Amino acid sequence: MIKILIIRFSSIGDLVLTTAAIRCLKEQMPGCEIHLLVKPEYKEVLAANPHISLMHIYNENFQGVLAELRVQEFDYIIDLQNNFRSARVCKKLAKPTCKVRKHNIQKWFMVNLKLKKIQIPHFAMRCIQTLKALGIKDDGKGLDYFYDTPTLPPNMIPDKPYCCIVMGGTHFTKRLPNSKLVELIEKINLPIVLLGGKKEIDDAKWVEQKLYIKIYNHVGMLTLNQSAYMLDKSAMVISNDTGLMHIAAALKKPIVSIWGSTTPQMGMTPYYGKEIMPQLYSEVNNLSCRPCSKLGKDACPKKHFKCMIYQDLDKIAEFVKFNH
Repeated sequence: MIKILIIRFSSIGDLVLTTAAIRCLKEQMPGCEIHLLVKPEYKEVLAANPHISLMHIYNENFQGVLAELRVQEFDYIIDLQNNFRSARVCKKLAKPTCKVRKHNIQKWFMVNLKLKKIQIPHFAMRCIQTLKALGIKDDGKGLDYFYDTPTLPPNMIPDKPYCCIVMGGTHFTKRLPNSKLVELIEKINLPIVLLGGKKEIDDAKWVEQKLYIKIYNHVGMLTLNQSAYMLDKSAMVISNDTGLMHIAAALKKPIVSIWGSTTPQMGMTPYYGKEIMPQLYSEVNNLSCRPCSKLGKDACPKKHFKCMIYQDLDKIAEFVKFNH
């Protein structure tokens, strides 16, 4: 039996984006055993994925982690993290290794020289391309997300088609401002379910208090799988560039993705493989300051935040109306 270790420590979205490569590897190399090395706070993301035989947790006890991995006697390592820590693991295990390309030079040119014509291959595709040496090809099926169906009170789920709006995002410049979110919700002709983590609780309460219509505010209340269930049952998803957006894509939902300081050209958009789904990249074009970062910033460097303030909310609402 061939044993393969995949290294991807984080985050929610990035882990979901590895699932196309994991599936292709499992299905095209029959009998292989796939292990995943991940940080403890992200183990839930792929816990139900049937293509993964065993998860190993990366923590501060590096020697303990290394001892656990050596026992497995892997045949190959697929490094989908490609940083100092993953390189250290690869060096110590000393097995044939394939590393994902990060395209950091191209990203630097995009951010610092504002070169608009650069198009970085999608991260999901780069993960699959990392497996080329093993003879693995893209099957075109897109991403996977598996979860155990949770039990939720009936009053938490609208009784007719609804739109999930995902609040949050790791950095401020990737988040639609609360005031603009209120304006957007007032334009949408569907029941609204707000999703997000504990960090967005206060923002969600503020939004709810400013509205004159009923919404389902579940921010900070649900587990990851419960949030996935809400996305799965929705008619439409509107999301900042964040992890739940990629779960929604894996569940084949129509998505409006909102882009501020980063751009779709960086290769982290909702990914459906060869399947065609209604989707809209909502972004403010012709701003000389975009992109200002490859990951997002804690504040707008120019102080005006035009990349979010000038979002075309009418266009988003029209897309929702005709595609849900």
